[in-house]
Amino acid sequence: MQRKHLGTKAQMTRLACLGLVIFFVPFLFVASVQSRSDGRFISFNDGVLSTMPCFASNCHNATGGTFNMGGSVSFNNLPQSFVPGQSYDIGVTITEGVVYGLQVATIYSDNTQAGFLTPLTSGVIPNTDNGIHFLVHSPVALNNGTVNFRWTAPISPKENTVIFKVASNSANNDFSRVFDKINTAQATIPQQEGPALTEKLYFAQFADGTAGSTQIFSQVTLMNLSSTTAVNGKIEILDDNGNPITVDLNEEVVAGEKSFSIAAGGSAIFTTDRLGPIQAGSATVSSDGPLAGVILFAGSVGVAGVGSSQPLTSFIAPMDMDVQNGILTGIAVMNLESTAQTLQTELIDLNGNVVTTGTFGLQPLAGQGHLARFLNESDFQFQDSPDLSNFRGLLKVTASSGQIAATVIRQSPGEFAALPVAQRQ
Repeated sequence: MQRKHLGTKAQMTRLACLGLVIFFVPFLFVASVQSRSDGRFISFNDGVLSTMPCFASNCHNATGGTFNMGGSVSFNNLPQSFVPGQSYDIGVTITEGVVYGLQVATIYSDNTQAGFLTPLTSGVIPNTDNGIHFLVHSPVALNNGTVNFRWTAPISPKENTVIFKVASNSANNDFSRVFDKINTAQATIPQQEGPALTEKLYFAQFADGTAGSTQIFSQVTLMNLSSTTAVNGKIEILDDNGNPITVDLNEEVVAGEKSFSIAAGGSAIFTTDRLGPIQAGSATVSSDGPLAGVILFAGSVGVAGVGSSQPLTSFIAPMDMDVQNGILTGIAVMNLESTAQTLQTELIDLNGNVVTTGTFGLQPLAGQGHLARFLNESDFQFQDSPDLSNFRGLLKVTASSGQIAATVIRQSPGEFAALPVAQRQ
């Protein structure tokens, strides 16, 4: 049907429904922000209709749109198998529409996130909901049923298969729900057989960039501990939300990960360029043989180096705060799990007494996410609002359901230090 010009408020309300798609996961639907004319998300409870995506929105419901009846959605260029850490350019084709909507995600069998998606088609944007990173059409419906994206496979897969899921809407753009077509598809891709990247090094703080007079760059040095065998692997750099950071490593722009091979007895150095806005996150090195590593921070903040961080469920860190004299101490934490975790905290004085308890983070730390703050910043939610302008003692942090890695960050006039944390027996 020929497109109509926008007119009445009722027409505009109906138009807001045209591109709606709810992404199907076995136990829930993730609703796009376009799903209601008032701009609010549909709650997950309202969307638990695993056989009827989109209809829960009352935008394309059972009396109007059709589910898997007419039209189709399918993946293109899926790899037969995937290599951990490698990126793949993949497409989705939606048929029998005038305008289109979709959501795409990659998950494991337990519905947790598997790798990262980067849109390659204009009008498709990344989003995160309920711990799942996915792609969705923007508030404007798509004019083309061909969508391309890049999938970066997880460096350390928790399962040996990954599930690709897509839900689509082929809409006829007649300002009603009638004859709009809802379709879903999924595909399971196995991991390619070969040497597994089972060795891990975790660097809980990684930063690069410039802000005013402040400059900082990071340099990761890796050393092959074998004198007879080369080691292959990847370095993965993620932001606070667990998404890939695009950085310049050794004068090469990389989108979150870079492969490497280190000769027997050799080493490799990866250095950022300190250009662009400051970005902070974490780095994970995965390899098929044992490595040792250190990360160096340098720039206008000073110079500091720290070795890799150990995976722990709980740790203690020394705290030294003297705000009046410019001494600040905090921590950087990276979540090693694919699901969000709550970080419980205890502040302990020099005599071993618990001063107060609380949480680190205004919300649970995202799967594979990162958070770095000084002790007196608002992300430390302590009970009783203790005075942290002058404090010496310990901070204990405990993860709610899995492993984390961390490092201490200490700043004083003209000095910057990164220190390891410890595990209390």
